[in-house]
Amino acid sequence: MVLTDDPLGRAWARNYTRDCHGTIWICYQLRHTGFLTELRPYYVRMLQRGRRQPLTGMNKYLQELGEPLISQEQYRSYMKKERTPLES
Repeated sequence: MVLTDDPLGRAWARNYTRDCHGTIWICYQLRHTGFLTELRPYYVRMLQRGRRQPLTGMNKYLQELGEPLISQEQYRSYMKKERTPLES
C-alpha cells in the first residue's frame, strides 16, 4: 500500500498495481475505527491551513459516517483565506 497525496506517487502506485490512499482516507480510517470521534473538524482544519483536498472524497466519507457535509461555498471560503506564515 502507498500512502501519498502526491500525483506522482499515485501514478507510481497505479503503474505497480499498489493500493494508494491519501490523507483524507487515513483520517476516515481513524474515525471509522474509533480513534477519532469526529471527522469533519479535521477536514476543515486541513482546508483552512491550505491543504488542497478533494471535496467529493471528503463528503463521501462524511456522508457515510453521518456527519455534516462541507458545502461548495464553505470549501471555496476555506481555500480563499490567506494565511500568515505561522498558520501554515
